[in-house]
Amino acid sequence: MENKKLIIGIFSFVFLIMLIGAVSADGYCFVRLGNGQSIPAEIVSSTTHMTCDGIKCSVHGFSSDSSFLQVCTDSRGYYAAYTNCEKLCSGNGATNSTFQNLTLSAVFPFSDGGVFTKQTFFMDISTNKIVTLTLIDNVAGTQRTLCPNCVAYSKPMNFKQGFNNFTLRAVRGNEIIEKSISFFIDNLKPRITKTTPFQNKFANGDFIITYDESNVQKIELYYGISGDVMKQESTSCPSGKAQSCLFNANLSNYDGKQIEYWFNIIDVANNAVLSKKVKVFVDLTMPEIRSLNYSVKGTYVTINMSVYDKNMDKITYYDNEYPRSKILCTGLNKGVCLKKINFKIGHHVLDIQTRDKAGNVVSRVIEFDV
Repeated sequence: MENKKLIIGIFSFVFLIMLIGAVSADGYCFVRLGNGQSIPAEIVSSTTHMTCDGIKCSVHGFSSDSSFLQVCTDSRGYYAAYTNCEKLCSGNGATNSTFQNLTLSAVFPFSDGGVFTKQTFFMDISTNKIVTLTLIDNVAGTQRTLCPNCVAYSKPMNFKQGFNNFTLRAVRGNEIIEKSISFFIDNLKPRITKTTPFQNKFANGDFIITYDESNVQKIELYYGISGDVMKQESTSCPSGKAQSCLFNANLSNYDGKQIEYWFNIIDVANNAVLSKKVKVFVDLTMPEIRSLNYSVKGTYVTINMSVYDKNMDKITYYDNEYPRSKILCTGLNKGVCLKKINFKIGHHVLDIQTRDKAGNVVSRVIEFDV
């Protein structure tokens, strides 16, 4: 009786083993690795790879010769115990996945050509085969290996400010597949350093903003009085440090009035910064030169000008003999600028410019010989 039970037990055990083998064998097969090829040895160790090294291509008693290594793998291509395998994998001894075209899936958290304000992104990369994943920086001309033998890579990455262009490359033997993407990162807000005209000064329509911004998208100028504010914008202002952009606004509706103005600078990532609001007086009236006389005596020339302007600033002149302007008068005495100047012997052409505090300028030219 005991022998009969033993025989039945052995028969049941063998049948169970055969059943398990029949089921498990469906997902396993022998793969032949060529010289230099390897597969992850997941069961043996998570960090050790089974590799065919040419002359000595053998492992754990598997039959092999000098040209290939026969290894049992599962459906993912990972190393498995030889008892799981019964036959060679399809495709002349290679796994099914080996004869599929290599695929690369890269889920980028940003769009190609997009602009972003953060620098760290989580990357989710996967392939259908064990590959070497490399990230190539096409801007810096550098590259780094993300993983030497893997089918997936999921980690956060930090990218630099400015323009980025990367190529993700997956390599398995002679198979190479790539995906490229370019994007822009700008998380630094523009910095406005100065605007003119200054507070409580005069304006004739010229407004200037000085700023630091590497990626200007546009700059907006707002000006006017309460309930009547005008807007002007420019998309051609230069980018960089200590840059300036000039706006010329039509202030004819505000001549003689006090207005308020401010700027809004916007970069390519839509970071925006407003300047302080500044109050200025509008003066569009040109200085009036009522008379201009001069007399030459020896090397001295006496200039007598009658000028009218309620916001008079100064009168300067350019001599064709000198590259820089010189002051003729910084003020008027009862509306008159009177000045005696010593000149070198020769012919002189003077460009006399009368300027008011709003920047309005009127010029007159005189010529004489001394």
